[in-house]
Amino acid sequence: MPPSTENGQTTVLLADDDSFMRSIVANLIRTTLGCEVALAASGRDAIDRLGARAPAVSLALLDFVMPEGNGLEVARAIRSGLGRVPRDLPIAMLTGRTDVELVRAAMELDVNAYVVKPVTKETLFARLERAWTIPFDLKPADVYEKIDIPNPWGPERVRKPAAPVPLPAPPPGPNPCEPAGRSARVETPIGDLAPGVILAAAVRANATGSIILPAHIRLDRALIARLSDLAEMGMIPPVVFVIATRPEG
Repeated sequence: MPPSTENGQTTVLLADDDSFMRSIVANLIRTTLGCEVALAASGRDAIDRLGARAPAVSLALLDFVMPEGNGLEVARAIRSGLGRVPRDLPIAMLTGRTDVELVRAAMELDVNAYVVKPVTKETLFARLERAWTIPFDLKPADVYEKIDIPNPWGPERVRKPAAPVPLPAPPPGPNPCEPAGRSARVETPIGDLAPGVILAAAVRANATGSIILPAHIRLDRALIARLSDLAEMGMIPPVVFVIATRPEG
């Protein structure tokens, strides 16, 4: 459920240059979540609304591709401390594209969730509720300021389905001659990941092999949730390799 506010009303900023899509998604937010919706048709409009004193925005739902500042530029402005909203404001990206560079930039900006068009009521509710409820570690503002934003107006890098990039070969079974307690790579479905595990291998995009998340990152609930979104979108494999310690004995 949306977080409560002082006046008892929660407002979602919805930024999309497609008026038909804005109308559909805004109606879903109002009827499904009972929230007010502040509408924006461009990145500049979204940033202006974030700078307004009222209504207080509790979540930003941003389209990747918009004129006068795309959704990622708005996300960078939020994370860098511009506007009258907290830097840890929950952000969800609304997209019909699966461009690897855009998604990688969104991961660097700590976007909380991804909502793929066409939007369904069930998916919208699940993604926004999770964005509101799962905390994440906020980086210093200057880290976000330095993140390069790809041009979403350019042609998508992958226009047709491509064969998935093969996963790294799984490690061999335990060697009884090795000392106990040594670490090993374990293939794990994203849905079975537990907070605290460390990636043994980078998470790569299916279509291009580009790195989405580097190895040796410790996964928290927020990162696991984002990986789950990307796997559901078909951007990454449904499994990852994590570091596990072989038991003694």
